[in-house]
Amino acid sequence: MSSVRQPVRRRTRQLLRLLVLVGALAAVAVLVLATLGIYQVYERHVVRSAEREAIGTANALLETERAILVNPAAGPESPVRLALAPVAIPRLAARLRPFLHSFGVVKIKVYSADDTIIFSTDLALIGRVDRGNRGLARALAGSIDSHLVTTGEMVDLAGEQRFDVDVVETYLPIHAPNGSIIGAFEVYTDITPYRADIRSGVLTSALLLGGILLVVFGASFVVVRRAGTRLKQAQAALEALAATDPLTGLLNRRRILERLDEELSRRARRPDSGPTPAPLSILLLDLDHFKQCNDTHGHLAGDEVLRETAARIARSIRRYDVVGRFGGEEFLVVLPGTGLSEALAVAGRVLQAVRESPVDAAAASIPITVSAGVAEVEPAEDRPETLLARADNGLYAAKRQGRDRAAGWTAEQAGTENSAAPR
Repeated sequence: MSSVRQPVRRRTRQLLRLLVLVGALAAVAVLVLATLGIYQVYERHVVRSAEREAIGTANALLETERAILVNPAAGPESPVRLALAPVAIPRLAARLRPFLHSFGVVKIKVYSADDTIIFSTDLALIGRVDRGNRGLARALAGSIDSHLVTTGEMVDLAGEQRFDVDVVETYLPIHAPNGSIIGAFEVYTDITPYRADIRSGVLTSALLLGGILLVVFGASFVVVRRAGTRLKQAQAALEALAATDPLTGLLNRRRILERLDEELSRRARRPDSGPTPAPLSILLLDLDHFKQCNDTHGHLAGDEVLRETAARIARSIRRYDVVGRFGGEEFLVVLPGTGLSEALAVAGRVLQAVRESPVDAAAASIPITVSAGVAEVEPAEDRPETLLARADNGLYAAKRQGRDRAAGWTAEQAGTENSAAPR
């Protein structure tokens, strides 16, 4: 049973540790994923807000500067196009800077339909062709494209060099009166001032969520811990029930034999000194005339006699000795580190403790005695069967010699006398 009990306890502890580990990893995963999600929500909100501002800015710019940006063709059948005279560029830039600055715009570009920059607040960019720009391509196809970027450096409307700037780039199509797309705006909206707000919002949300997870995980851990404790207690109770004789409270036959087997294994693994293993002896005890007790006083009185005999045996042996109910009225005592002569002395104390006073049961005072067979493990012996057989022979010998006595039985005596005696 010990070989089963230890793995069960170990698996229970491993399961509890696994549950705690899985819970902790799940909490960390939820916190990380939620923080990323919250950051994306904040970022998307900022981008959408910047996009709306960029649309408003571009519409206002197109409305106020349409006369110099949109030039109708000479003929009525010719398409409308974007064009800007070179002499108008400085004046337009000077007018736009204070206007755009009030909207948080740090740069703006105007593209013609052939991807050419016809105007920019950064005058050095005018005339460049920006092919391969996916945001521009989407705008020229009729869609609005916005995304957040961090620029390493850029020149703002005041002509100052700025570093590590967060901007939302928004590409907007420019429509002619007939609905055709004649170009596109690229608006850079500075959201750097919102960076601290985003971080603060994400951090606050993450801390709040972390606190909630900590409370939930802590409560779950307490519940699991209590459940584990109760499971261990239930296991211990079941183990005690499985190992205990219900009448006497001693170990039952299976468990006492397991303890004997454990002591034999321990003796073989850990000798006291040198090549000689540590001594080990057993007592096999049997109540004298127990059948007569049952016949005379009844089985309830017999049960009381068994309980009291078990208690007296348990009180008279040493702290590290082990006793169990071996069968009906038989008891087995395992004596670790004890040779035959010392075991006979222990048997003498047990016999004295049992006979010292009668047992009061069924309105009668019942005298009780036990007989004992004593055997010591041989040096090369590692199985209990022959040891128990020798102790049984010793018990028979004690019965034949008049009961209420102990008789040792050695390997040399085995086989010379083995006739059954009345119990």
